[in-house]
Amino acid sequence: AAVTYETWEKVGCPPEFDTSLGTSYETGEHVALDEVVYECIASPSARCSQAGWEPVTGQYWEEAWELLGSCSGTIAPTAAVTFETWDKIGCPAEFDISLGTSYEIGEHVALDEVVYECIALPSARCSQAGWEPGYGQYWMEAWTLKGSCSGTIAPTAAVTYETWEKVGCPPEFDTSLGTSYETGEHVALDEVVYECIASPSARCSQAGWEPVTGQYWEEAWELLGSCSGTIAPTAAVTFETWDKIGCPAEFDISLGTSYEIGEHVALDEVVYECIALPSARCSQAGWEPGYGQYWMEAWTLKGSCSGTIAPTAAVTYET
Repeated sequence: AAVTYETWEKVGCPPEFDTSLGTSYETGEHVALDEVVYECIASPSARCSQAGWEPVTGQYWEEAWELLGSCSGTIAPTAAVTFETWDKIGCPAEFDISLGTSYEIGEHVALDEVVYECIALPSARCSQAGWEPGYGQYWMEAWTLKGSCSGTIAPTAAVTYETWEKVGCPPEFDTSLGTSYETGEHVALDEVVYECIASPSARCSQAGWEPVTGQYWEEAWELLGSCSGTIAPTAAVTFETWDKIGCPAEFDISLGTSYEIGEHVALDEVVYECIALPSARCSQAGWEPGYGQYWMEAWTLKGSCSGTIAPTAAVTYET
């Protein structure tokens, strides 16, 4: 007999199930069949695209799908809507209607001054026809609406910033975009310090996401404060003795040795610990401990030392 189902929690129906079994479905993905919504729950998820596991008609369908309720229409807006303003100033990058840009889960775009966040599983849906934010037939499966926006993410006037917590400026941002930056890495631009926060971090090296000047820079960088000078010592200093006996391996001033985060070296009887992110900075020119222009971005000073870390005499033990 015909069965009446409760209505599912969203407005409109998700994409129709591909009865030809030519579409792959991921766990958590929704489909509709005869205006009833199903969620793929199969493990492995490949079951959701195989004969015998089709929703409701397949012999073993309840192993692969969960019935969520009835639906009608399509997932699409039916009238002009006024949205709340989203929580940032300016609009993020415009959605690429040519579908030539890949978007990651959590990434924001703007379309007609409305902001959307990619939530698709798999995230590739956010770049496919039919899932375009706001107007694609199934857009609410791929995007969540965050609010309205105006203008661009960029400063509108000169600003005085607090001084950041370190002495001197980190390396200058590479405006040629030839340098890759990792999440958590610091740069300076016009004596202002920025930290790469982009996901994916590649955004920090791409046009349009340059700190402060890029149209969408606040998606990729966080402003930490102003700085002056360079990260380098200005006078001879007397250091406390570090907590071990003897000096670790001497720093390789030829830069032919790779160092890992947490590794110790000595230079002129002073001990340094590699803290760079990425750790490759600890082996690069300009980041040499104690004298490289940006050394305090790559090393932390642990104290003075003398001698070497090695036993100095044989020891005789009682039997």
